[in-house]
Amino acid sequence: FNSLRTSAAQLQGITQTASAMVVNLEQMSEKLSDKDNAVGTLTNDKEVADEIRQVITNLNEASLKLDENMEALQHNFLLRGFFKKKRKAEEKAQKEQQQEEQLQ
Repeated sequence: FNSLRTSAAQLQGITQTASAMVVNLEQMSEKLSDKDNAVGTLTNDKEVADEIRQVITNLNEASLKLDENMEALQHNFLLRGFFKKKRKAEEKAQKEQQQEEQLQ
């Protein structure tokens, strides 16, 4: 008889926990549907989603152009020496780091 009481009490606790979870899920669902917050706007407003896609596209294009410009600058006769010294310094630092790792 005691085990039946214990089981009933545990079942009641599980039911209360499940009810609380359902309430939380309902609240989250309402927030996702509401356009007054960032997540709701992102999930429900097609114009905002399109604008974000365009921003990402623009960022990708700008990044590619920046890479091209940096490559061109490295071959410019005025800046070639700077990039050559920088590359040598990086190689030297990398060799020193490898030597330290080998000693450990």
